[in-house]
Amino acid sequence: MDITMAQIRNLAASCHDEPTEFHMAACDGDADKISHLLSDESATHCVNQRNWLGCTPLRLAASGGHAKCVMLLLNSTNDLDEVDVKAQTSLSMAIRNSHTDCARLLLQAGANPEGSSHSLCSPLYQAAVLGTLDSIKVLVEFGAYLNGNIYHADEGLSSTPLYIAMAYGRLDCFQFLLLSGADPDMQDHGSAVPSRKVYSVKTLYHAAMSHKTTIHYHEQLYEFGANLYVTDDNGRKAWEIDGKQESITYLKDRASNPRSLLSTCRLTIRQSLGRKGLRSIMKLPGPPILLQYLNHATLTFPSEV
Repeated sequence: MDITMAQIRNLAASCHDEPTEFHMAACDGDADKISHLLSDESATHCVNQRNWLGCTPLRLAASGGHAKCVMLLLNSTNDLDEVDVKAQTSLSMAIRNSHTDCARLLLQAGANPEGSSHSLCSPLYQAAVLGTLDSIKVLVEFGAYLNGNIYHADEGLSSTPLYIAMAYGRLDCFQFLLLSGADPDMQDHGSAVPSRKVYSVKTLYHAAMSHKTTIHYHEQLYEFGANLYVTDDNGRKAWEIDGKQESITYLKDRASNPRSLLSTCRLTIRQSLGRKGLRSIMKLPGPPILLQYLNHATLTFPSEV
């Protein structure tokens, strides 16, 4: 959703050319200075002021990873989800700069895990681009939407955090998103070209083949139940497009053989548990070996693939 002109004017009107002492202390990570300023009731009205870029002191402290400053400012502001001139919230900037400790503080205080509705890029999407698994974990813990589509009709862009993790080669993030309940059947709508024509719709299998990823992505999609038989807009199944031969062979073999009963049961149980239930699989009554299987305990999380 784009910010309207009225909203832009209102935001601009609330900005100040000169930074306040709060801004400078937040930038510097000077917690003692912030604590001193907060002790002066005559100065506390400045705690939520914006600088010329629309940044509050909280936004600056979160962006710089100054956790102690963030804690102090959180005790004196209710504007957790205020945006700067680029529609970036404090949480968005903490995630963008991989300051997971600050992100957790903001989320614990009630910050929206989706960031701003005016931004095309959610915090979870940003974390997937960067490959910061710790950030993804804390966002998922606080309920970030796993299947959010980043879409802009004029440019023909559409993707999810799961797709982005695959496109950027973040296998550990890709696996964790699947474990957390991300939908492996969410489709990608291609990318824009100068004529604004959108490429054909394709599944994540198709996308992984097009990106010539390692076979691990195809294996994970299959293990988490992605439909092998969906075709793209050109009527092709994933193994019918150009890609790595080992991936083509893997998908053709899986497509020509029925899924095992054991795998089918696991998928059915996991689906019935829902997102919240998936986090508590190991607490369910039952043999540990069964619970480990339900929880894909054999998965590994390599740092590089």
